Amino acid sequence: MLAFTKEQIKAANSASIVEYARSAGIALRQTGSDEFKGVEHDSLVITPSKNSFYWNSRQVHGKGALSFSTLYEFSGSNLSEKEKFFKAMDKVLTSGVGNGKVYQVQKEPFKFDKKQIRRL
Repeated sequence: MLAFTKEQIKAANSASIVEYARSAGIALRQTGSDEFKGVEHDSLVITPSKNSFYWNSRQVHGKGALSFSTLYEFSGSNLSEKEKFFKAMDKVLTSGVGNGKVYQVQKEPFKFDKKQIRRL
């Protein structure tokens, strides 16, 4: 079996769920300034600012890419919890997002256009 260092586990735990999901080919759509939903499973809600997810239909939730991979990607598998952990660790670390990078939502500053005001 593979062995992981504390630093690798910490990095996988803090890696961005959104970045990881994109690298793993899990389709997401942005539904708010700080919310993504799964395309395949629309009850999956990800909050990037908290780096957390909640899969409403399964009542499963967690923080970080490692938790997401373990609980979401391997949810239908017949693997033991230990096997899920090792496979999820391997996937997150090899995805390149295991460096703890947090996903930042790009926000445009508000611009007021006086021409849009209609006079009564």
